[in-house]
Amino acid sequence: MNMIIVVCLLIAALAHIPPVAGVLGNATLKRLYGIDISDPNLLLLMQHRGMLFAIVAAVLLFAVFRPEFRLFAILVGLLSTISFVVLARPSDMFDPLIVRVVRVDWVVIAALLIALGCQLSAYVHH
Repeated sequence: MNMIIVVCLLIAALAHIPPVAGVLGNATLKRLYGIDISDPNLLLLMQHRGMLFAIVAAVLLFAVFRPEFRLFAILVGLLSTISFVVLARPSDMFDPLIVRVVRVDWVVIAALLIALGCQLSAYVHH
């Protein structure tokens, strides 16, 4: 079960890494999301979003090597991905690149729910 948790954490961490590139600016954000950000305030917010993704990815990767932090990391990852999926409802309002992000988040949610089940099962069996 430990290996399943590790794989699920890695899947979630890897999914959180590409948005980190948004800190590089408008050109990168346009490539990632198909949007051109001309407002410097919005650009700052999106760059900060990239940094928040870096923090979530770091927490998930840290938990790969430190089992005592896995439950915390799983919950952080779930909060991050579920919040976006909820905010993106209905997803048919958004362009295909954003819809792709929603689909990836559903995969991450599934992986983290599997990890959560395994982690809770490990607590019960100890």
